[in-house]
Amino acid sequence: MTDSAYQYTVTEYYNGTHIINTTRSSRQPIQVTGLIIEDSRLVIDSRLTSFCSTGATQGMRTYQLTSLNSTSPWRLSPIKNFVIGVGLNAQATTLITVVTPTHTDVYDPTCLSRTFNMPSVAVDGECSGYGCCNASLIPPSRNLRLTEFSTKVNTDENSQWKKYPCRYAMLAAAGSYVFAAKDMEGEGLLNNFSGGIPTIVDYDMGEQSCPAPGQQPGPDYACSSNSKCLNSSTGRGYFCYCATYYAGNAYLTDGCKGTPYV
Repeated sequence: MTDSAYQYTVTEYYNGTHIINTTRSSRQPIQVTGLIIEDSRLVIDSRLTSFCSTGATQGMRTYQLTSLNSTSPWRLSPIKNFVIGVGLNAQATTLITVVTPTHTDVYDPTCLSRTFNMPSVAVDGECSGYGCCNASLIPPSRNLRLTEFSTKVNTDENSQWKKYPCRYAMLAAAGSYVFAAKDMEGEGLLNNFSGGIPTIVDYDMGEQSCPAPGQQPGPDYACSSNSKCLNSSTGRGYFCYCATYYAGNAYLTDGCKGTPYV
């Protein structure tokens, strides 16, 4: 992605309800891990948010902030991602910066996972509120740009911290996580997704659509030679990708390298 898109990680250390120390990593560029050409979407990895207890009232919360920049062509997909919470009593919230033509606001879809201190109510494969919950990201109006997000989980007292030390929140692409009751135990879920969990990002270049067949592209047209143009699924702008038998960056001059099949 561009230099204007970045991620960084924040770690907070708690004693009771008080934060006693906070650390923050340096900004890191966002790495694209997948490409969905037919939908003009990209896949990035987002770190799981966790609050892991070291005592009934002590613990550490770690979360990641991702910024896609309001002027860049990237935005969080509002229909392909969900906020998911995992834990005995986990309240998972994704804080999303929403940019409209007139102002900037924050949208915070939330879900609540409860077990009423009875872990046995959680069932593998089900994410209906018992040990696992999920919430849609679709905001009140879809004509919005979702440009910055971080996922939080509650830091409440945990009387069962020895067996169930952690509660989790994640911003995950649909179908990328299937709940297992054992995920509430220990720190196994953190280890399973140590590199992050897939998150879908919509891409749209400019305000115009792809040139019609036979139409000369405008001076600001971004697709390079040996590439193709696809109108964005967001309804705004377009998306470039290398043609068959070529590979590379379709936005750079001569960025698609290869040999056409004859």
